[in-house]
Amino acid sequence: MLRWGILLALVVLALDQATKFLIVALIDQSYAGNLDIREITPFFNIWHVRNSGIAFSLGNFNDGGRYFIGILAFVVAGVLIFLGSKTHKRVVIAAYALIAGGAVGNAMDRLNPLRQTVVDFLDFHIGTAHWPSFNVADSAIVLGVALILIDMMFLSGDREIKASE
Repeated sequence: MLRWGILLALVVLALDQATKFLIVALIDQSYAGNLDIREITPFFNIWHVRNSGIAFSLGNFNDGGRYFIGILAFVVAGVLIFLGSKTHKRVVIAAYALIAGGAVGNAMDRLNPLRQTVVDFLDFHIGTAHWPSFNVADSAIVLGVALILIDMMFLSGDREIKASE
């Protein structure tokens, strides 16, 4: 992982921070009474909202909580880089890199004194039913977890069966 895995994590981090920079610069922050929504398709909007919680806006962390979550994300990323350096399975290395890059991207928002919250902007919906808003980092984390699950459910078992034959 110390080569292409770290590069993948850095690409995720760069894309996440670049998109958040553009959203903050170009779209007013939305809150009750001020909605700056850009309709892209009938089921997808871009807007600028802030998330002080964790996944799907769960919780609302004060300064101590945001520092804890932010620092924890860096620790998790470090552990994933270490674990990735111990495996040769490309799908697992990619998964760890996606999760690490996404975790650091959101942590940088939390620890940034000008933001203090995570910038979310992707809004998928059906009519008035909206999925919680998310960002590139969140997408990378979900994709990374999906790859780990795919490896655990479909790829690891095949190797164990072949090894025991």
